[in-house]
Amino acid sequence: MSSEAKIQQVMVAVDGSPPSQNALKYAIFTASKFGAQLVVFSVVEQEKVGYWQFVDEHFKKELLDKAKEVIRQAEAQATEQGLSITSELVEGAQPYQEIVDFVEKHSGITTLVMGDHGVGLTDRHLLGSTTERVIRLIAKKGLPVAVTVVPYVAPGSPACQLYAGPLCT
Repeated sequence: MSSEAKIQQVMVAVDGSPPSQNALKYAIFTASKFGAQLVVFSVVEQEKVGYWQFVDEHFKKELLDKAKEVIRQAEAQATEQGLSITSELVEGAQPYQEIVDFVEKHSGITTLVMGDHGVGLTDRHLLGSTTERVIRLIAKKGLPVAVTVVPYVAPGSPACQLYAGPLCT
């Protein structure tokens, strides 16, 4: 009996930001190399919705529509590479908690890929707050999931070729 671990499912958290697009390319490349299923995951953060009911509903609809489009594009890229794919769109107050909860509930996920930053502020820190919190919480819970953080690099650059191979365009 082999003690070798197999990459079963590669989950990628996407929000449409350039780093998450790079993370998606890396996740597709990794899933292709290991014959793994790709799980595309996106969170619509409810806390960012405003205070007025009318504005809330319209803003929430815009956020949901954007997230659906991000997932649709990710599915198209993965399908183009011949991957088996599932996708999940959730609404929640804390994106990092939603990501970790999903990983915890799905034992087949062996690798989680995230961009170094999302759509929030990027100037002051090495990692964005959601990425940092996900790493900390996964470690705290002792989940057997490899977390890969993918930085934003220019398409076509040598660094992009390194982590995304032929998908780096």
